[in-house]
Amino acid sequence: MRIIPPQYRRLVTRTYGDVLPALLVDGYVAGVWRPAGDGIEAAAFHPLPDQVWDELAAEAQALAALLADREPGVYRRYDRWWSDLPGAEVRIVR
Repeated sequence: MRIIPPQYRRLVTRTYGDVLPALLVDGYVAGVWRPAGDGIEAAAFHPLPDQVWDELAAEAQALAALLADREPGVYRRYDRWWSDLPGAEVRIVR
């Protein structure tokens, strides 16, 4: 409850203990993310201010660089849950 608000717990922690990569804002889960082409697709569970999206874009650049040499298929296993997320806003951040 301190990091994942109760209303988001089942969205992040899925069947068989799978945990979607969490989007953190000020230390709290605010959504999930996945690699998307040359950026990161972020799905926020509630509206976020433009300043937060700008900060997420800076983080996404570093994350995309970290993931550049990794196999992107690893994250595809979560695609089946992605369409069921109640994202208030979804953006590709670079």
